[in-house]
Amino acid sequence: MGARWIRISTRNIGICLDIGFRDLSKERKHPHRHAHSRKPSHVRQPINERWALKRHPSLSRGLGLRIVINIACDIAFILFGYDQGVFGGIVNNPNFVKTFNYPSASLTGIIVSIYNIGCFLGCMLNIFIADRLGRRRCMWVAMAIIIVGAVIQTCSYSVAQMLVGRVITGIGTGIETSTVPAYQAELSRPEMRGRLISSEVVFLGAGIVLSYFFDFGMSFAPGPISWRLPLALQIIFAIVVVFAVFVLPESPRWLVKKGHVQEAVETICRVEDIPEDDPYIQNFRKEILETLALEQSRPFQWKHIFRGDSVQSGRRLLLAWGMYFINQMGGINLVVYYAAFVLETSIGMEHKLSLILGGCIQVMFLLGSLCLPYGSIEWAA
Repeated sequence: MGARWIRISTRNIGICLDIGFRDLSKERKHPHRHAHSRKPSHVRQPINERWALKRHPSLSRGLGLRIVINIACDIAFILFGYDQGVFGGIVNNPNFVKTFNYPSASLTGIIVSIYNIGCFLGCMLNIFIADRLGRRRCMWVAMAIIIVGAVIQTCSYSVAQMLVGRVITGIGTGIETSTVPAYQAELSRPEMRGRLISSEVVFLGAGIVLSYFFDFGMSFAPGPISWRLPLALQIIFAIVVVFAVFVLPESPRWLVKKGHVQEAVETICRVEDIPEDDPYIQNFRKEILETLALEQSRPFQWKHIFRGDSVQSGRRLLLAWGMYFINQMGGINLVVYYAAFVLETSIGMEHKLSLILGGCIQVMFLLGSLCLPYGSIEWAA
């Protein structure tokens, strides 16, 4: 049996060597036949991206790559929703209140709302670093900052420490939420862009619901783990996004802006799994070069935002700002942050029942957000 196996193995090796030498000799005789299959030496992928694609070839292009892109972006928004809702079940946690020496209502409000100040700072910071670092690096920076903030919150024993952790987490969230939608839009087909971007709100709502019911589940645990573990869970989502970004390509728009036009075209070819001579790729190249030439001919200035132009940029910007302003002024954060607290302190419900009803209120937010990506977008189209 052993001798037979050795003869078979030797024969297989001989066949493989013979095939290899034949291919090599063909390539030497007819090098032009294989030139098209070689990747140009000047085109280099990042080391981390080459490593990830080598280990996961099914994620390198086409549908698999698009799925990974959308999963990474959606998990980032689940993290955003979780960050928003996690304090809803913690502010009235008995052990949390005791650890921080029974903070007053005003101090509790500061602990909760200072997170939003951090988000604002993160959004403003991203204006200056987004085009320098690129979308992928910005996502890494955002996740790293969120992890640092979550660790500080989880280990907090004083109000000052908790405030610092909340601000740092907010800064990371601000960078994240101002990077991910742009990144996903720049890698999506125009006909799918509206649905994909609006679906991020669905995952935002899912994160809020998850945080409330996780807080409810942890309320049965004794001691500080009942509120420290929910805060630590933020780290898990951030780590998942960090590893997912390893297999993601850079934004083609950012690549073009940095002068890497061919690399941007190759990125779209990978994402869509179509050849470079496809009409969609040719149209993309034409449009992106025209946009770049237009942007270079008119350097950006803040005062130009509110001037009238052919595409009504100022009106569009004010409409987007106005919608978010009305959304916040309508009191949505009161419902997200304080639903369980109000039900317990103002209405007199039992602690666990207030957490359950608070989570059910957030489910209504999740169900309402399903209407836009899976109803209104298709109807409008």
